[in-house]
Formats: sequence, C-alpha cells, structure tokens
Amino acid sequence: MKIITAEDIRRNIRMSDMIPEMKRAYLLLREGRSITPLRTVTDPEGDRPQILYKPSYDCTNGQIAVKLLSQLKRSKGSGIPTIQGLVVLFDGEQNSILSVMDGRLLTAMRTGAASGLATEILSRKDSRVLAVFGAGAQAYTQIQAIMEVRPIERVVVFDLFPEAVDRLVEYFTPVYSGTVFAKGNLETDLGEADIICTVTNSKTPLFATENLKQGVHINAIGSFCKDMVELPEDVYTGALLYVDQESSCFVESGDLIGPSAKGIINETNYRGEIVGLITGAVQGRDSADRRTIFKSVGVATQDLVTAQLIYNKALKHGFGIDVDL
Repeated sequence: MKIITAEDIRRNIRMSDMIPEMKRAYLLLREGRSITPLRTVTDPEGDRPQILYKPSYDCTNGQIAVKLLSQLKRSKGSGIPTIQGLVVLFDGEQNSILSVMDGRLLTAMRTGAASGLATEILSRKDSRVLAVFGAGAQAYTQIQAIMEVRPIERVVVFDLFPEAVDRLVEYFTPVYSGTVFAKGNLETDLGEADIICTVTNSKTPLFATENLKQGVHINAIGSFCKDMVELPEDVYTGALLYVDQESSCFVESGDLIGPSAKGIINETNYRGEIVGLITGAVQGRDSADRRTIFKSVGVATQDLVTAQLIYNKALKHGFGIDVDL
C-alpha cells in the first residue's frame, strides 16, 4: 500500500483538479452509486477534541474510503492544528488496503473545492472582493478555490489571532501578485465583499446581515455541530439557501437547526441540495441583488473521490511510499 503524506498531496494535487471531482462526488451520491452513511461523531465533554468517523463506498468500482478525524472545538492558536486525521482507501474487490494518506490536507482541499464549485455556480461573475472568516488550514484552500473560479482583486481576512492572519497574508501575497491580501475590518471591509467564506468554530454569529453587500454569496463551512453558529438568523430572509446534503446539514449544523425550527428557513428561501444545480433540477441565482448561501458540513463521498484522485495520481507520477503491513 502507499503512504501518502501531506507534502505529497501539496506538491502533486491542484485545486483545478479538485473542483470537478466535487461534481462527481455529488452525482455519485444523488444517483445511488455510492453508499455513504451519516458520519459518527464522538463528542467528549469539555474542550477535548471530537472524533469523526466517515466511510463511503463506491458502487462503481468497489473502492472504500474511511476517514478518521480529531477536531478541536475551538482554535487554540499558536499553530496548533484544528484538524488531524487519516484517510484509508481500500480495494473492496480484492479486500486490500490501497493507501493511507494524510486526512488534514485532504479535508481542507475537498472542502475548499466544494466552496469553489458553489461559488462558480452561485456567485456573481463580476465578484472581485473575498472576505474570509478564519485563518486556519481551511482558509488557505477556500482562497485557492475561489481564486480558481472568480477574478478576485482583494482578499480580507478576519481571525481572533492576528498572527494567523499575518501568516496567511504573507503566504498568499507572492502567490497571487495581482491580488491584495489584508487584515479585515468589519466596519469598512465587510460591506465591499462579493463573496464570504466562513471557516471558524464560532458559537455566535460572525457578522450582522445589515452590513452585507447586496448580491453577496456566502459559503458557510465552519458550523458542523448543533452548538456552532457562524451566520445571523436573519441572513436567510430574502436569500436563496443550498446545502451539500440535506439529511446531514439540517440535523448537525447550528446554522440551520435554530432558524429552521423558528420557520426562518422555509420553502421561500430553501432551494435544496447543490447537486440540483449541477443537474438543472434546482433554480440558481435569479438576480444580481439576490443573496445566496451554500451551507456545508461535508460529505464522505467527497473524501472518497479525493482519495481516489490522489491515489491514481500517485500511481501515475510515482509519489508516496510503498509499504507492506
């Protein structure tokens, strides 16, 4: 089997490869060509990390991916990763292990790619300003994905830890020489944002709806538990909402559970799963001034197709370490 490190993934996998794979993941799930149960979460009391177990089976070739993650409930700063994990890819036909690979970067890349796909479909094509809440590992791939699909000229970043913002700005400034990267100011910068990505562990809304620009597109990524909230409840009023998987988002994310129970999210603003936009079964943006929201908690099928992409490239290009158990 191949051991594939984060550095292997970083050097050999591009975000431009990843975004089309998210389309394939959603279609596998919608068409019944994958078996993907809801994830299992072990949630210890206090600040100890949650453990997430996420399997997915590809009915077309018999391959199986299982991801095991530990995730902090709140960022500790000082460079301590919020997420750690592994993905194991099995050959179900031969009942063998094909690969064990880094799960942290894989998760960040497929999550970023999902936002990239949603942004490509839903955001205004003339979007120029991106606001990112959170400056951890997920923020990097969110930015990379948005830069793939829209001509972003300015990126403003918000985080509780200024040093994390400084690291991100320092990293990206030479990568995208035509784009300005800066610390964000809620009073002066948020109202200019055409696209917003939220990738935090916040338990309270990150901004006020009244401060948003008309026609803004939001990728709400961070809230994956009932007590996590990134968005204000009134953000859904007059907006169009799409999710990655209805059966998980509405039972796992605090961003949706509360507003749904209160009737704030209803048939006037909820449009369905994003796969419907891919197939044409669901209506997308209907005006330049319409606010659109993509809510994601992640689907294990995304991990499956990403692991397959990484493994196949490892076979083709010869990276990774071959070992026998």
